[in-house]
Amino acid sequence: EQRRSSVTARHSSVAPAEPGQLGGGGSGGGAGAPASAASTGGLASGTPPAIIKIGAGRLLEVVAPMVAIGSQPWIEESEVENMYRLLLGNNAIGEEAGPLQISVFQLDKAVRRASEAFDRLRGECCTLFVGGSSSSSSNGGGVGGGSGTQSAQAVCARFFKALDDQFLQRSHFHGAEPEDIFDGFEELTPRQLLQRARELGVEEDDLPEIEDLASVLVTLGGSRSRGGAISIGHAYRALVLVQDLRRTSQHQALLSHLHCLAHHKEGGPT
Repeated sequence: EQRRSSVTARHSSVAPAEPGQLGGGGSGGGAGAPASAASTGGLASGTPPAIIKIGAGRLLEVVAPMVAIGSQPWIEESEVENMYRLLLGNNAIGEEAGPLQISVFQLDKAVRRASEAFDRLRGECCTLFVGGSSSSSSNGGGVGGGSGTQSAQAVCARFFKALDDQFLQRSHFHGAEPEDIFDGFEELTPRQLLQRARELGVEEDDLPEIEDLASVLVTLGGSRSRGGAISIGHAYRALVLVQDLRRTSQHQALLSHLHCLAHHKEGGPT
């Protein structure tokens, strides 16, 4: 009984250890005390990380280098604030006390949605983009009104892509000079364009019917009264549109690959 009383008295005389001294070596808890106290203090406070926001004026400063030199600003700060109010909705009421701002992740989500809408509208407004737009190809409403597996519009879009492939291959030859593949023509009828495509190496499977090509050439600036004959300038403009679609597709494929590597969900934060 006396031994038990002495042990109890000895334990009660020892001061309780500070939270940062647990596990520390030597007197005062050693070097591990400050780090432990700092880590437990951040968790105990329960303060969420600060949300990064950007105002209308700062946003215009960030995008200013993207504007062509010498061009006028295309949007005013008040218009950006109106856009913020549309995006924030009722949450914009609480922001009236100070400069109206929006969180960066919300702005990123809005820009991504706008880019998707722009690509969708661009695919619907141009014949040559039908192959790269799922919404356009799903409609099945080609120029020729065909009810088969591929509309005339999609076949002609594939034809111009194949023609552009041959044009790019010829320009990639070592020491090759830029070539005018339509040299000697002032305008091209559908029949002449098909014949020139065969000479450049386009496969027969990629050639559309003359009537289908004529109707598509009219939408690209061809003359309806002359059976869809198109000028050389309009023909090269069509190839430029195809190359723009090619770059867009490559960019989207690269983004998809990077998102996959980063395990990024396309939906983004909500």
